[in-house]
Amino acid sequence: QGQLILRASGVEDAEALETQRLVQRIMIDAALKLQPGEDLDAIVSAGVKELESKLSTDALQGAKWNDTLKAGIQQMSSPWFRFFITHEPAPPLKLVQCPVLALNGEKDVQVDPKVNLPAVRKALEEGGNKNFSIEEIPQLNHLFQTSQTGAVQEYSTIEETVSPVVLKRLAEWIKQVTQD
Repeated sequence: QGQLILRASGVEDAEALETQRLVQRIMIDAALKLQPGEDLDAIVSAGVKELESKLSTDALQGAKWNDTLKAGIQQMSSPWFRFFITHEPAPPLKLVQCPVLALNGEKDVQVDPKVNLPAVRKALEEGGNKNFSIEEIPQLNHLFQTSQTGAVQEYSTIEETVSPVVLKRLAEWIKQVTQD
């Protein structure tokens, strides 16, 4: 997700992308292993300091990186995020026996359709659900808006609330499953 968001935002520098990936891994690993009473900020800071010693550049220097780290640490400290990084959606999806319509925008950088949709399909099939439709909709972002890049920063610049393509597909699907 971090890589997709950066690329959609125009970041192409391979070293910057790799640095972001490594820092995100440090932060997620720390959040997963965090014990009551431990300071996530201190653990992540130590991991980042160790990473800095291994990098050939000053890629982690500057106010922007400090702000990014602080925001990431704050987010990862929340109970919601701890649940988010540990929840495995496949087991409950395998139990779903009602009709399912799973949609993803092609330009979704928050829930990668190339990873998400095959996993949803697999879980539903393994659970024996035979009444589902899984679709990747061209040109749409995470909010089902028609978009140029899919970048998170683009969301607020798009006037469209939800693409008419999605609304039409939802209506068709509802009619289909209620007539069967």
